[in-house]
Amino acid sequence: MAVGENRASRLLIDLRKTRVLAEEDQQWLAENWAPRSVQAGLLSTALVLPERALPNLILENLNDHMPTGGIEISSFGTLEEATAWLAG
Repeated sequence: MAVGENRASRLLIDLRKTRVLAEEDQQWLAENWAPRSVQAGLLSTALVLPERALPNLILENLNDHMPTGGIEISSFGTLEEATAWLAG
């Protein structure tokens, strides 16, 4: 996993162009990727929110099912805001 291999503690996820995320992909993120990220040492994640309404609803639902394990997750409207938060 790239998070562990690069010893990353912070992650920026740009979801601006995201459309619909398939149910099986949502399940994989919640059950596979998120727990492995926590184990790899991820501490902070900045999300740049999708431009479309439907992906935002899916993201809200997904966030309710994600095991954070101490990861601080914040959402932002712009890439600049997210980058500044991660740098701070």
